[in-house]
Amino acid sequence: MVKKMIDDRRIIIDTRERKPFKILNSIKKTLHTGDYSIEFYDTEVSVERKSIGDAISSVTSGRKRFEKEWIRAKTELQRFFVVIEGTPDMITKEIVKLGTKLKKKRIKYNVKRTIGTVVNTYLSWSVKYDVPVYFCKNIAEARYITVKLLNKYVDYREADCLFSKKRELKEK
Repeated sequence: MVKKMIDDRRIIIDTRERKPFKILNSIKKTLHTGDYSIEFYDTEVSVERKSIGDAISSVTSGRKRFEKEWIRAKTELQRFFVVIEGTPDMITKEIVKLGTKLKKKRIKYNVKRTIGTVVNTYLSWSVKYDVPVYFCKNIAEARYITVKLLNKYVDYREADCLFSKKRELKEK
């Protein structure tokens, strides 16, 4: 019975997601915050997915807008997660590669500062806004973590509701 309920859960993919994960039994819907949620709980939980390039630009050139999204998520949602399709080491390598390209074009780019900014921002904001950040080794792992987080949220949410109802019955 429980297994059937989990299999029937549908992941919501935001309509603005350019290259969405391939998830069976998913639906497209515009989400106010984040890229992925789960049906019937989309006003409570969301996952923001970041590719390596997007993870870098979101905390450098798009920093103010992205931080506003974290603040909005914390005020509007019960749980918000950030899943990055890369490890800190992979992010560092991408920044170095970008720095090399820009240097050839004679564009100033402080590689050391950017490396420190990107990873440290995610770790700092994770603590500041109480938002777990998951650095994944590849897209497949990021997809797995995203789906698992959303399903676990529903598991605990439904278990808490059942526990609360049992407690109310005992008190009567």
